[in-house]
Amino acid sequence: MNKFKNIIQSNKGFTLVEVILTIAILGIVIPMILSMVTDIYSTVITNTQRMNAKEITQLNLSRISRHIKNTDSKNILADQDKVVSDDITIKYIKNDKKIKINGSYLNNIKTFKIKKIDGKVYEIKIEKYLYDDCKDDSCDTMTMQTIVKSR
Repeated sequence: MNKFKNIIQSNKGFTLVEVILTIAILGIVIPMILSMVTDIYSTVITNTQRMNAKEITQLNLSRISRHIKNTDSKNILADQDKVVSDDITIKYIKNDKKIKINGSYLNNIKTFKIKKIDGKVYEIKIEKYLYDDCKDDSCDTMTMQTIVKSR
């Protein structure tokens, strides 16, 4: 206890120059650390959104492919990017950036193409926006495609 009391009562301490120098160094180091943390955080967010968009696009492409495989080729209107049969309707609504599959919608779709390759073989291509709130051409997109043979 006496030792602690002696330290408090002594005139030893930090000079004004030492305090100012410490504040100046911290003023340089802390923004650098914060900048690195923010960059890492924004990279993680961007990669997460990209992965989510990829998974969603892949699921949607699988779903559409499955429908096309089970549809007669005469019901696939490749020039209109449309599939119309008794049990399924797939249509791209360009103005709303959506694909309509029966009553449900796939949102944030920049482009959807069905291209006839040969006979009953079709190429399906979906280009989806990475971000849900983006609908103009300046946003990043994810493109996936597959080749499907219909009935």
